[in-house]
Amino acid sequence: MAIAFVNTISKSGTHLGMRCISLFPGMSLGAICPGPYPYLSPDHSRHHLAEVLNKLAKGGYFCGHVAYRKEIARALDLAGVRTVLVVRDPRDVLVSTMMWIDDFKEHSLHDFFKNIPGTTEKLALLITGSKSLDVSGLIVPSLASLYRRFSPWLLQTNSLAVRYESLIGEPGGGSRASQCREIAKIAQHLSFPRTKKIIDEVSFRVQESSSAYNRDPDNYNRGRIGIWRDHFTSELENLFVQCVGPTSVEWGYV
Repeated sequence: MAIAFVNTISKSGTHLGMRCISLFPGMSLGAICPGPYPYLSPDHSRHHLAEVLNKLAKGGYFCGHVAYRKEIARALDLAGVRTVLVVRDPRDVLVSTMMWIDDFKEHSLHDFFKNIPGTTEKLALLITGSKSLDVSGLIVPSLASLYRRFSPWLLQTNSLAVRYESLIGEPGGGSRASQCREIAKIAQHLSFPRTKKIIDEVSFRVQESSSAYNRDPDNYNRGRIGIWRDHFTSELENLFVQCVGPTSVEWGYV
C-alpha cells in the first residue's frame, strides 16, 4: 500500500485532499505529525519526518504545508512516498487566508489585521507582503514568493498536482464529472484500482462530507470556487495581475 503525502499551500484544500485519499480501500490510516502542529510544518525537523514515515511504514497518508527543498524531496523519494499537491486559484487562497486570519485569534497577524480598515487593504497586504509597509517585526511573504517556493513540486515525477476546483465537486461549485476524473488521477498516482465502483464511491462520500461542511455559511464562503469575485475591486485585480500574474499562469490560473 502506498504512502501518500498531501501537500498544500495553506487554504488550498488540505482537508479535501486528505478526505479523498482516506476513502480509498486500505487508506484509512492517517498519521499525526510530531512537533507543534499535527501536519508537517515548513520548519519541521528530519526527526519529525522520520517519525511520520516510521508510523506509516505499511502505508497511509499525512499532510503538510512544505515548500520544495531538495533534501525533503529526496527523503520522500527514498521512502517511496507519493506526493499529492492540491492546488487552488491563488485569488481564492488569498481571500480564504484573509477570512482565517480575521477569525483565528491565535494567528500571528490577527491583532494587526484588526487595525486594518477594510477588506481591500488586507488583501493588498497579503498580495504584496509586508516589505511594502514600515512595520517593524511584521513578516508577511508576498503571494508570488509563496507560490514560487512551492513551484518545483509541480515538476517532480513522484508528485501529482490536483486541482481543488476539480476535486471539490458540486457542493463547492464544481461538477461530479470533473471530480471523478480527478479522483481517478489520484488513484492512478497512488496505484489504487480505478474501477468505476471505487471512483463513484469515493466521489459520493467526498461530496457528502463537503455538503455537510458547507451547511455552515462561513465554511461555504471559504470553500466554494470563485470567492475572490465577491471581494476583489478593479484596483485589487490590477495589483494581483501586476504582482502575481506570471506565477498564477505558471500554476494554471489566469
